[in-house]
Amino acid sequence: MAEAVLKTKLVNFLAPGGLWVGGKVTVTHSTIFMNANAMNRMVQDGALDIEIPMASIRKVSLEWGFMTKIVCLETDYGCFYFRCFGAKEMVSMITKMYVSRALQRT
Repeated sequence: MAEAVLKTKLVNFLAPGGLWVGGKVTVTHSTIFMNANAMNRMVQDGALDIEIPMASIRKVSLEWGFMTKIVCLETDYGCFYFRCFGAKEMVSMITKMYVSRALQRT
């Protein structure tokens, strides 16, 4: 990850297979990274790192969640979810970024 990090947050994200995993989300200009924390890596198998190219995002939405809201990223590859404090601000930031990228392509 050589490009500038715009935002990093501690989160829980929904890993493939339906398991909520503790870790962090890192947002750059081109990619959103979801990485599991060390504890989850010790006790879980499977894909615990997710990379979502900003160009693949089609919609960003905020969903209700107990204690923390849930960010839904609808992409060319399916939907990806993460929950965190400050989710509304994350939705706003990611939406601005993917809209900006979409305008640059036209």
